[in-house]
Amino acid sequence: MKQLVFLLFIFLNSVSADELCSKTSCYPKTILKADLQFHLVGKSDFTYLFMDIYSVALYVDQANFTGDVLNPKVAKFLHFKYHRKIEKKRIVDGAVDTLQKNPNFNYEKFKVEAQQINQYYEDVDDQSEYYLTYLPDKGLTLSNNKQNLSTIKDPEFAKYYLGIWLSEYPLSKRVREQLLNSKF
Repeated sequence: MKQLVFLLFIFLNSVSADELCSKTSCYPKTILKADLQFHLVGKSDFTYLFMDIYSVALYVDQANFTGDVLNPKVAKFLHFKYHRKIEKKRIVDGAVDTLQKNPNFNYEKFKVEAQQINQYYEDVDDQSEYYLTYLPDKGLTLSNNKQNLSTIKDPEFAKYYLGIWLSEYPLSKRVREQLLNSKF
């Protein structure tokens, strides 16, 4: 028992005060991305049938942010860390399905943009990471841990695409709530 308590003490002290951890991933409280200082708003783990699929963290360019995160004037990014193998088709189908379930989204209007961003996803494994970075003057950029893959300049499309996780019609209401209402 003493060994277990000692190991727990070492683990808890090894987590930096500059990071926040979920059960599967740690994220820094602040991060420099695209020459901007971003601040962690919230983090969550997406699970399906009791399997950890990915962790995701939401960052914005304002400390102590309390406004509308989907506002096109707010720079933001989502950082995804995958925990298992997933085929590209499942990632893309999940995104398209969630977009189409949003009654405010006109898929035909943004079909080209959706296809453009979705063509760059790849099969993922438990070491894969993706980033969705929105900068008001540049648009929405999809990147992985190696490179920028695609940028869509339309802020309205960016709002709906990020809305897959952040709108009132998300892929997961629990994930949305944790991303937007995380209390550190």
